[in-house]
Amino acid sequence: MSDRLEVLRELMAAELSPASSQIAISQALEESHPSDLAFALSELDPEVASRYFSLLNNERAAEVLAELEEDTQRELISSLPVRRVANLLDELQPDDAADIYQQLPSSLRSGVLEGVEEKRAQQIRLLGAYEEESAGGIMTPQFVAVTAKETVASTLEAIRAINDLETDRVYIVDSDGRLLGVTSIQELLHQEQRRTPISTWMDSSVVSVHEDDDQEEVLRIASMYGLTTVPVVDDDERLVGIVTADDLDFVAEAEASEDMYRMAGTLAKNPTRASVPSRIFARLPMLLFTVVVGLSISWIVTALTPSDNGAPRNHPLRYLPIIIALAGNVAAVANAIVVRGLATGELEHGRLTGAFLGEFAVACGVGVIASVLTWLGITTLEADAIVLANSVSASLFLGTLVSASAGFATPAVFDRMGLDAALTGPFVIAMNDLAGTAVFVAVCSFALST
Repeated sequence: MSDRLEVLRELMAAELSPASSQIAISQALEESHPSDLAFALSELDPEVASRYFSLLNNERAAEVLAELEEDTQRELISSLPVRRVANLLDELQPDDAADIYQQLPSSLRSGVLEGVEEKRAQQIRLLGAYEEESAGGIMTPQFVAVTAKETVASTLEAIRAINDLETDRVYIVDSDGRLLGVTSIQELLHQEQRRTPISTWMDSSVVSVHEDDDQEEVLRIASMYGLTTVPVVDDDERLVGIVTADDLDFVAEAEASEDMYRMAGTLAKNPTRASVPSRIFARLPMLLFTVVVGLSISWIVTALTPSDNGAPRNHPLRYLPIIIALAGNVAAVANAIVVRGLATGELEHGRLTGAFLGEFAVACGVGVIASVLTWLGITTLEADAIVLANSVSASLFLGTLVSASAGFATPAVFDRMGLDAALTGPFVIAMNDLAGTAVFVAVCSFALST
């Protein structure tokens, strides 16, 4: 964490009213990096964040807006006048502007576009028509494309006229805009014969993706061919945009996080930023599956449990697998959130209290739902096993809370000790099995003995 970010946090914690504070805050806002500003704003109450955001000029506000998570973007945009939103869309890169535009209520979209420069409005409409995670959805329509007959000199002149160019690639197209080849600005600058056709220096084996390809396919192509910029074409092979290096980096991080969270058992894309109810809902599919499988295992184990002599068929130990399985799922998700969050910066080293409380609240919700479903399942299978159902459900709820705490705290402790938090997986699994079994035995022993 930068010292400037810590100073910015301290200033934002103060009131805006004193003149001295306003001067200091305005100076800090002007000097801070957009990423630091975005991080600091995301930690504030939405109303307070909106007040600070309003102090930024359009250029700086656009830079900060592009760095924010979608939830925070949506909160800030909703507090802005239509005219200010239009000004920000004019300042943003086309692909970022289209992402912000898609978050606006449908009732405001036409009004906002009326205040946007016509060329930018057309770009926003074009990009907004694509699926969010498609090549067209992540591309930018700002690129350099010239026909094969253009000279090196005329091409360099065209490049100089473009503001905010995001790539050093120059694409060569035919008269209909179909992609023919690619070269680089560096290659052109090294040419002494500036009047030669640019086709002389182009690489005709250019690799492209279709506008409807999934973003994972774009990333795969870029990785396979070592591309920092990927051209995007339509059905007729006409060049319609490019996916730049920063978008490729964003996709790589987002896809890696999504895959990791799904393997752990949640459909959430940004677990620490989403609301508690939405995070609980994202875990429902795996939650329901775990409960059904756990009850099925207990039914299978019944066949091995004697009823004539020895332990009765409703022995509580046959429900132990559901405790371990569900608690393990909760612990795995909590562990993945911390490990991935620390790696990507979504969670900050040494400032995990808020994230822990959020994950604990999610664990409470998951525990309640799972306990109710398990109780209903047990009483349906065994109508006379009310005490047993109560014991298993209580154990499940408590085990879920313990496992969530352990799954979150273990990587946090490793990180505090200077160790790699990713090494905590085996420890979390072992601790979860031990804690789940201990809680289950303690609760069942107490409940059944009374």
